[in-house]
Amino acid sequence: MKKSIQSLFAVVFAGSVAAQAVVAQQSEKCSIQGTVTAADTGAPVSKAEVAVFKEGSQEPLVVTYADASGRFGIKDLDAGGYALTAERDGYVPQGRGRGRGRMALILKPGQEQRDISFRLVATGVVTGRVWGEDSTPQVRVTVQAFTVGYREGRQRLIIAGQETTNDRGEYRIFGLQPGRYYICAAAISESHGNIQQRKGAPPEQYVPTFFPNVNDFKQATAVDLQPGRDLGGLDITLQRSPVFHIRGSITGADQALNRARLNLDAMDPGYDAAYRGRTILADARGNFDFGGIMPGTYVLEAMFAREGSGYGDWQRVEVGNADVNGVSFTPTTGLRLIGRLRRSSSNKIDFSKLAVFLRASMSSMGLIESRSTRVNSDGALVIESIMHDVYQVGITGLPEDSYVESVRLGNEEAQHRKITLESSPPEPLEIVVSLNGGRVDGAVNKDDNKPDSGATVVLVPESDRRNDGYLFHEVISDPNGNFTIRGIEPGDYKLFAWDDIEPDAYRDPAFLKPYEHDGKAITIHAKDRKTIELRVIPSRTPVT
Repeated sequence: MKKSIQSLFAVVFAGSVAAQAVVAQQSEKCSIQGTVTAADTGAPVSKAEVAVFKEGSQEPLVVTYADASGRFGIKDLDAGGYALTAERDGYVPQGRGRGRGRMALILKPGQEQRDISFRLVATGVVTGRVWGEDSTPQVRVTVQAFTVGYREGRQRLIIAGQETTNDRGEYRIFGLQPGRYYICAAAISESHGNIQQRKGAPPEQYVPTFFPNVNDFKQATAVDLQPGRDLGGLDITLQRSPVFHIRGSITGADQALNRARLNLDAMDPGYDAAYRGRTILADARGNFDFGGIMPGTYVLEAMFAREGSGYGDWQRVEVGNADVNGVSFTPTTGLRLIGRLRRSSSNKIDFSKLAVFLRASMSSMGLIESRSTRVNSDGALVIESIMHDVYQVGITGLPEDSYVESVRLGNEEAQHRKITLESSPPEPLEIVVSLNGGRVDGAVNKDDNKPDSGATVVLVPESDRRNDGYLFHEVISDPNGNFTIRGIEPGDYKLFAWDDIEPDAYRDPAFLKPYEHDGKAITIHAKDRKTIELRVIPSRTPVT
């Protein structure tokens, strides 16, 4: 009997302990509450989708929706780090796409976070009509809204939105976030105006035309789109331009000729609307013909596969006031580059965790991709199938306090990490890695001196080195407004913190110019560790 009572007591006690553990666990659960409002009016944004992500995850843990008063709440969250996003049709997503980074949040056990605030910026609309000669409306013309950005230091137009004209020549591009846009009617086919040719003159046809009625991007006028604005009256009259052909042939492909691809890419950013990644196939004899080409500088690439191997070649082509004939390609499997990494100090580096890549700077980077390879534990590396080009050398996986100290090709020092690969085989590559990079710790504050989480902090090199993309460092301030940048190459820099910024916009000198006085100058030496406070730069449309 006594034993039975003891057993019963033990069961009851164990159940009590388990119940207490459950209660304790539930008491450690966290919750969040907040609001979603319109940035310009402060009005609630009902039905806005709020997503919660575990720190480092790309899949949402919880998704909820704001009610009619713009309020939302989520319960039963574990303590830890989270990221939040908010979005709604008609507004720029906060934390997704091109908008501000995700809102970072760290929850302590049992914490009830009640003051989360999303202020969504309303998107805008641009409208207009596209006309042809004699004021005839142009149907089914693609109209594109472009922003200006950089790709590996090269200015490019970035498509932000596009629509096709209706039967009255009207277009309406919606969902655009506030900013500066170039509007282009991309009429590039003969269906939008037959080719005209006067006696003794080259043929002319409708070509991509920028607002207000120019086909030279440098003469185009950017329009400023404000939050929630419906900007109308952006009519475009298509312009004609002399157009020409680029003709040539591919040799050495044998039975692969009918599968050979030709890719045409314009070096002038204003021609992106017509010639970015324009691709055709060679005929059975390896001949090709690009028609309707405006005067300018282009990169032409040829690629085909045979017996499991890829072959490629490229060259620059200048189109003046006449057809370009006789362009000849003999694609090859490319060059083989051998190299080695070494460190500049006695500190050890696990080279096997690193990868070296070569990023093409002269070719269009369309069909010919950048090449990369893993590094052996002893620092040795081999990169296969490299086309002749000028490449910038980079490394991924470096320890956080390290940087590339020097790059040499044979006996020649590579300035700006750029190497020219032409001969076969090329000279050996040597890369020296230093573990003595600088470090900057800091904090970002708002005008009211409160910490600003989610600000984009960018370390920008001195003006004469801003074509070297590897010198730029970008981080996001944490929930307390703090940030850390490590592995900085010695030199002179400016440090900026933006409330909201387009990806890589700071690579554009025109964008950066009005902010120069907002940056804090800083000089970094080897092994430096500096602390700096920044005032966040509010979102605005800079005047250029």
